[in-house]
Amino acid sequence: MFGGESIAQLYPEEFISEAKAKFGELEALMRQLREGANSGEESRALVERMLREAHTIKGLASLAGFSTLNKAAHWLETLLGLALDGTLELTGGFLDVVEDFVSVIGSILSSIEESGEEGKVDLSNLTAKIALLKKPQGSAPVFSPLKGRSSRVYRVKVTFDRVPGEIPAWLFSVISRLHGVGEIIEYPKDVDDVLRGLKNPPESFDFKIRTPVDPSKLRDLLMGSDGVRNVEVTGGEEKTPVLVRVHLKEETPLKAARALLILGDLKGLGKVISVNPPEKDLKNGILLDGRAFEVLIETSGDLQRVKDAISAHTGVADVEITKDFEKKTSGSKGEHLRAEKTPEGLEIPAARIGGPVKVSPEMLDRLLGVAEELLLLRDWMKEVANPEELRGISARLDESLSELRKTLLEIRTVSVKSTLEPLVPAVGRLAGELGKEVEVVVEGEDVKVDRGVLGVLLEALVHILKNAVVHGIEPPEERIRKGKARKGTVRVLISQRSEYVEVAVSDDGRGIDLETIRRRAVEKGLVSREKAENLSDEEALNLLFLPGISGESRVSRHAGRGMGLNIVWEAVRRVNGSIVVDTEKDAGTTFILRVPFEVSVLFAYLLNVGGNLYALPSPGVVGEVKVDKSLVRKVGDGYITAIGGEVLPALMLHDLVDFTAFPGEKLAGVILDTGKGKVLLLADGVEGKREIVVKPLRGILPPAFSGGGVYSGVTILGGGRVVPVIDPLRILEVLGYGVGRKP
Repeated sequence: MFGGESIAQLYPEEFISEAKAKFGELEALMRQLREGANSGEESRALVERMLREAHTIKGLASLAGFSTLNKAAHWLETLLGLALDGTLELTGGFLDVVEDFVSVIGSILSSIEESGEEGKVDLSNLTAKIALLKKPQGSAPVFSPLKGRSSRVYRVKVTFDRVPGEIPAWLFSVISRLHGVGEIIEYPKDVDDVLRGLKNPPESFDFKIRTPVDPSKLRDLLMGSDGVRNVEVTGGEEKTPVLVRVHLKEETPLKAARALLILGDLKGLGKVISVNPPEKDLKNGILLDGRAFEVLIETSGDLQRVKDAISAHTGVADVEITKDFEKKTSGSKGEHLRAEKTPEGLEIPAARIGGPVKVSPEMLDRLLGVAEELLLLRDWMKEVANPEELRGISARLDESLSELRKTLLEIRTVSVKSTLEPLVPAVGRLAGELGKEVEVVVEGEDVKVDRGVLGVLLEALVHILKNAVVHGIEPPEERIRKGKARKGTVRVLISQRSEYVEVAVSDDGRGIDLETIRRRAVEKGLVSREKAENLSDEEALNLLFLPGISGESRVSRHAGRGMGLNIVWEAVRRVNGSIVVDTEKDAGTTFILRVPFEVSVLFAYLLNVGGNLYALPSPGVVGEVKVDKSLVRKVGDGYITAIGGEVLPALMLHDLVDFTAFPGEKLAGVILDTGKGKVLLLADGVEGKREIVVKPLRGILPPAFSGGGVYSGVTILGGGRVVPVIDPLRILEVLGYGVGRKP
């Protein structure tokens, strides 16, 4: 249908506006990071948001066929990811390199916008700067060795996927991770040239590293790095750090010279980490208390052998060797010998389809007519005082405003189906790269939505479709073994409801491995092992949308970083929509997105809880109910009641928005279709349904107060009454059907 054309060829304005919107956010976040690089959690939040923007730009570039843009975004994503996991620090040099990559991405986008081509962009200068990050002065590593902990020396062979253009970024990630857990004793040949892109890289690289990390954990750490296909860890000679204190006899001549001779022997028995007094002081004749010195040494040899080697020297009075040296201190001059511990640790605004908007002459005439009508009504209102006339003016004002809004909406609306169809060939190309066969089918109505909503849908669907191909659909041979058709199917169904649009994406793949998701959540420290084992399947599915959770055991250039679905969650939440996921082993996975037709104006139900009003966005609401409190029974942590002969679970909003309010004898509420069944949301009353303008909390409250909770924003009703808007995703989370941030 679309041949080999890319999204950018078919819809250049849409691609450019979407990519530039992401780039604009990236620039703004970079400025904020520069201004507050030492502000702890705020800096981390900025880096997380930058990583999401880079991840989306990389996805767009991949689907659009822009390889250099994809590579630059991938390098940037790699750097930001290493900063998040604590491997790289937010130093000035690091920020300089990050800022350079942001600038290059902007230059590439400008070239694409002007000529349709990426232009000649040489990334080697930037990759050279990256290569230097691991060596501040060209030699010493950024991360000091892990001192004072039992360590071993390993040979590590890392094999990457066969994508030469990506290997330099992947190699840098591996080197940075190795620096973070130990000391690299031996580098692969020509590693700097490979990092700078000056030499064609091999697929495998050999390292020698001294580290206290267990071999299996070391392998898991590296397998989680970008593009790593295999890791072999061999060797493992144990290196035990010990503190050696040597006392020389009072009558020993040339004590300092004797100490230097002993130190020379110790260097042959292991790795000397530090000396007290320092070696330069020993050469100047300085000893502890005039006749002693200490050496912190890593050795795999027999400690008795170490003691014997020292005692063989003339003039040695005593030798103390101990592993318990944490609290030992030295008097007088010299260094304090102590085992050192390695330091641990270190939202996206709405996507939008920008660019020019085509407006027909007829629409301009309608806008001009409405504007003239409003001016006449304004002048009329100044001249009348008769209440009856004012009511007539008010009615005509309503009509004119409705016509104005209708016309503006027509100008801003874009077809969902025609915008999504260009993703079909792009998804097919991605499947081909992975050795898979996939048919993508777009079905349903030709629904039109606001350009801002369409931007959110496009952003979400890029990630969902990508996940369906990478994670869901099996390779042909695996599908045949399971008795399936050789070619997998991804189906996109677009449906128009009365007040929202629903997009369902289904694949007939392997389904989501919930045990893997539970395990990854435990590894990331998001839940305890005990809690993960007790999570229901519905609750485990919620974990998918948390940052860093992926069904892949390793990161590749296509997936595995665990950011895609978190971006989907953020995007849908911004427009007060909802998302539900369902999966079945070997049958496939379905994502259901429900979003309003507009970004800021939407239909909502006004619910009365304890005399206060709360607005609930209408997507997913299928009816209103009234019920006696006596018919609502509490079962476990929830409620149930019967409606029309059907027993349904219920959520008492009093428990969610105001626990001090007590339900009356008569209750009212709405029926919510979760995508997996109906649920009642009960309040004291339903005060009708109306269009509201939503003001996001992030634009009102400081970040510390607006990042979560029950509400997504506020609206203002007549008389200036402020009404909180309930977050639909929070409702689904409480019910166990939707997406949760804190499982």
